[in-house]
Amino acid sequence: MTAIRQVEKMTAGDFPALTVVAGEDVGQFSFLKEEVLRKIGFDPADLSMSRLDMRETPYAQVQEELESLPFFAENKWVVLDSFLDLTTGRKRFLSDEDLKRFEDYVQNPSADTKVLIFAEGKLDGKRRLVKLLKRQALLLETKQFKEKEFRSFLQEELRNRGWKLGADLQDVLLEKSMLNVSLLRQNLAFLEDYSNLATLTVEELRQLLPKTLQDNLFDLSSLLLQGKLEAARSLMADLRLQGKDDIQILALLLSHFRLFLYVRFLNPSTEANLVAELKKLTGISYNPYRVRFAQRDSQALPTSYLRKIYEKMIQTDYDMKTGLYDKAYLMDLLMIEMVQGLEQKN
Repeated sequence: MTAIRQVEKMTAGDFPALTVVAGEDVGQFSFLKEEVLRKIGFDPADLSMSRLDMRETPYAQVQEELESLPFFAENKWVVLDSFLDLTTGRKRFLSDEDLKRFEDYVQNPSADTKVLIFAEGKLDGKRRLVKLLKRQALLLETKQFKEKEFRSFLQEELRNRGWKLGADLQDVLLEKSMLNVSLLRQNLAFLEDYSNLATLTVEELRQLLPKTLQDNLFDLSSLLLQGKLEAARSLMADLRLQGKDDIQILALLLSHFRLFLYVRFLNPSTEANLVAELKKLTGISYNPYRVRFAQRDSQALPTSYLRKIYEKMIQTDYDMKTGLYDKAYLMDLLMIEMVQGLEQKN
């Protein structure tokens, strides 16, 4: 059972004295955090509930909240947000002495207080505090879904709603959700008011679901690589009207073409092996769908073209940030060079 499904079956009374919510999957973690807070009915105005950011709060204040008695209820809740000292991240916010004091509390928690610990990231199993929490606390840890697991999760969501969608429509939802639970829930929410799911087509579904910046990036890249300069210019104009900055869009394009080059030089036998090799090379967990699209879109492009455009993007990024010329003008020059490079290739 996933952590999400476990929490869905719980009530506020089911939470023990210590609960830890952690995980590297940002979508699942964000959704799980919201669901836990909803389950306990968290209200910042409720004096029996307190919420502390562990990146900013002096530990003395944390200790005071943990040890003080509830005044307005039989029990109280203490939410410890961003407890990053529990994770493998390098940044630390608490001293060794502070961590030792919290270890003492974990071994002898207050009977009148329920503590929720949110730690976005991978728990550091080598730390003594993490080992103690694994013994003493309820651990709700999100795991990165593989595509098959995410499909099963989607099918459970559909069954829970009493919906029947064909495999082709499920494929669109999977593609648009990019293995992100929060994004999947948002996409399903857009279908709740649709009157006739039974006759919904793939094209209608694509039109119904909102486009993310990542979707627009894929479209922009695809238009440029097809030589459709005017369509790409039109999309850039729409993105600017939506408040997107040229430097932000260029940064995403740079990341996109960097992945093209990684895919070109790493050519394992399977997609799963490629994702693993990318993580080993870069330290980044690439979304399998993003890797799949990169393989597809870069397949017919010469390595020399990819290198030339990537170098041009880096130069354009520098020129934008140093104010050499207007950002829109520099972006237009880049798009022209991308399309002209394709024409020369052919």
